[in-house]
Amino acid sequence: MISFLCLAIPPILLLYIRSKVVGKNEHKTLENRIVEYCFALLFLNFIAISITYLVFHHSGRLQSALNDKTVFAFHYLVLVIVISIIVPMMEYFFQKSFSVKHKFVRNNVKYTKI
Repeated sequence: MISFLCLAIPPILLLYIRSKVVGKNEHKTLENRIVEYCFALLFLNFIAISITYLVFHHSGRLQSALNDKTVFAFHYLVLVIVISIIVPMMEYFFQKSFSVKHKFVRNNVKYTKI
């Protein structure tokens, strides 16, 4: 149960904060939201597992460590929550700081899309 809490719930927080900060979830279907949740789940846990293995030198199975050691589960949950807050803020910063202009030609007329 603790491993489910640590692995599956924080992507919901990430998507909620992303929808409030970036604000692009107005017209999404259920299928698009499920796909976005799956990508957020994979991305968030990949980053958190990489940090726990590379920085904190944790070796062994993650699921058993989350279920058996409550201190490790708490630290992992805090790490995942911090990452899920930082990622939408970084996305908002990069969207406001950098802009990409797309130029395309249709029927010999040039269009610019920002």
